[in-house]
Amino acid sequence: MLCTYNGLEVIPNINLKFVKNFANQKELERYANSNCVEIRKAVASSYNVPVTLLAKLAKDPDVEVKKSVAINPNTPSYILAKLAKDPDSEVRELVLYNLNTPEFVIKHLTNDPDKKVREEAKSMLRILNS
Repeated sequence: MLCTYNGLEVIPNINLKFVKNFANQKELERYANSNCVEIRKAVASSYNVPVTLLAKLAKDPDVEVKKSVAINPNTPSYILAKLAKDPDSEVRELVLYNLNTPEFVIKHLTNDPDKKVREEAKSMLRILNS
């Protein structure tokens, strides 16, 4: 994993499993501001991440970070509703797989411009209504 620091590529001395599974909220706040995508992804995947950081990371410029927020089981419905409008179709598709995604968001995604997202949303609605 390479990150940029002062214009140089460096390998951070951070255990991503620690960040994801054991970091406390203060550490997660610090790591959420990292310039390294892999570290921000680990924060977004953490079960301990506070909702305020999930909201911040849902606006991250990197798609991989937003995808991690979309599949985090602790991501609340209002953040998922915002991610369902993301320009990236993979982010929108992953929103469908989160159990916190409200039905109105799934219905909205049945009209998605991306065929795969549209079809998956329709399939999810059939399952919900059966």
